[in-house]
Amino acid sequence: MPRLFETEEWNENLLQEKVRYYLDTMRTVDEVTREFRSREPVREFRRADELRFHDEVLDVRLEQFTEAIALLLVSDHIEQAKSFFSDPGWVLNGFPTNHNPNGFGRVTVNVRQFVGLSMFAALAKEGGMLVGESGLEYATSRGTLVLLRDRDTDREFFAVLPTLFSVAMASKLDGGALYYLSGNIAELLGQFGAFGFFDRPEARLLGVYRTFFESDSLDLKTPVLFGQFDGFIALRELERRYTNRIREMRSDRYHWIRMNAAGDLIDWALLIAQVAMLRRDRLPFLPENFPVSAETQFSWDLAQAMA
Repeated sequence: MPRLFETEEWNENLLQEKVRYYLDTMRTVDEVTREFRSREPVREFRRADELRFHDEVLDVRLEQFTEAIALLLVSDHIEQAKSFFSDPGWVLNGFPTNHNPNGFGRVTVNVRQFVGLSMFAALAKEGGMLVGESGLEYATSRGTLVLLRDRDTDREFFAVLPTLFSVAMASKLDGGALYYLSGNIAELLGQFGAFGFFDRPEARLLGVYRTFFESDSLDLKTPVLFGQFDGFIALRELERRYTNRIREMRSDRYHWIRMNAAGDLIDWALLIAQVAMLRRDRLPFLPENFPVSAETQFSWDLAQAMA
């Protein structure tokens, strides 16, 4: 099974303790947050404040959950990680919904939460992305995530369009979601000139999907904007960035050994794109015997384990 280079130095007991701490404290995030808020000057707590509070709680839970999952994935605990991230209830409620016959129902989430939870579900081969009455949704066997999108979140939504596209490709494929995302990318270019959006490797990476659309006879606008070769060049750039980040984190030996290095252990946008490619029988596009870093090899091995 894949393991990130030099995580074998980590203490297994400490690793499991950290994972349990992240998961166990997710239950009490709302209580702790309310305790801190109770020390603020007394004022009327309006409905909007309650909604904002709930949103903040889910954001904290998602961050803790992501940290726990990353620790498991890089240290050869893939099956344990899968048992957690297939259930969005961990973040939505602070505990799993496995034993709840009604699941978690329909839950409206913000852009960040929708990206994270739908990506985890897609990695676990749980459900798929679709277009509902109000926009994007992600349906799972336990419930449905509904993306809350308004004018205030448009910039954030546009920034994560490439990742959402990869999530849609990696999940149970629904042409409607791809048309919706493709249309939004075209709208971004037409209305705002994209603000350098298409210069980012995360965006140019979409070119790797071009042949998929052609073979599926999907008349999408997106493939016209991204060349396949440019997509693979962007893929190499994302791999290079991931390698450099991990090596920089590992050079800080004090924090690395204690599993407290600053930065993300997993490049989630890269991983979901790799998984989407492999599930569509697309190889990494590397010449035979092409040298790759240990970090890049780990990323592909992990994607293969998820595919």
